[in-house]
Amino acid sequence: MSISTSTIWSTIFNIVKGMSYTHPLGASHKYIFASFPDATVENKSYYPIIVIHHVDLTQEEKTYNVMEYVAEVNIDIFTTNSELLDTLTDKVIKEIQSNRDTLEGAGLYRGLVTSSTTSTVIRSGLKVHMRSLKFEFLVGDCI
Repeated sequence: MSISTSTIWSTIFNIVKGMSYTHPLGASHKYIFASFPDATVENKSYYPIIVIHHVDLTQEEKTYNVMEYVAEVNIDIFTTNSELLDTLTDKVIKEIQSNRDTLEGAGLYRGLVTSSTTSTVIRSGLKVHMRSLKFEFLVGDCI
């Protein structure tokens, strides 16, 4: 089986999309994106927003002539409520960890959070809390 960066991204996106959370604007409101939706964020009700960035795929030499493929996926969570930021962070991590079978079926192994940073910014007059999670996966077979 061969795996591409778009397959990796789609797998992660579908796992996060499946987590148990209903946006304040309703279950049909889109709040998970590939990039920050600048044009649609007008007020507090549009938050929270989750951004799953495109995949960085690297090849590393593990031992002499043995290569290892590593996929890094950054997920950013934006909220106007710091407690919700912690809740959604926990939900995203738990959802990825509890879907190991799905990940392994797509050729992704380990799925560790290798870094987490938090910041607060003023955006359109709103105080927005952000957490950036970096996940690292070993990739079984790449194209």
